[in-house]
Amino acid sequence: MKEKIKLILAIFVGLIIGLGVGYYLGNLQGIEKGKAVGIAQGIEQGREQGRKEILAEQEKEKQELLKKIQEAANPFSEVQVNPFQKVYKNPFGE
Repeated sequence: MKEKIKLILAIFVGLIIGLGVGYYLGNLQGIEKGKAVGIAQGIEQGREQGRKEILAEQEKEKQELLKKIQEAANPFSEVQVNPFQKVYKNPFGE
């Protein structure tokens, strides 16, 4: 009877140790995979942030270029619209 109890106790202790070792090794493997995924996500987020900055800079340059084109295309940008605005002449006087 004592040998049967010792056998059951040995099996139980072996299962507990096996579960503990399995949990520990699985946790280590999960941490390594998590780090790899986290690094990949960080790199992707960095790339996305870089893309956004580049697109914002390109949009700003595009707007500046469009403004320059509009100024160059407007023939009245440097010329007064009414050249006789400062000259006073009474239409009923003469």
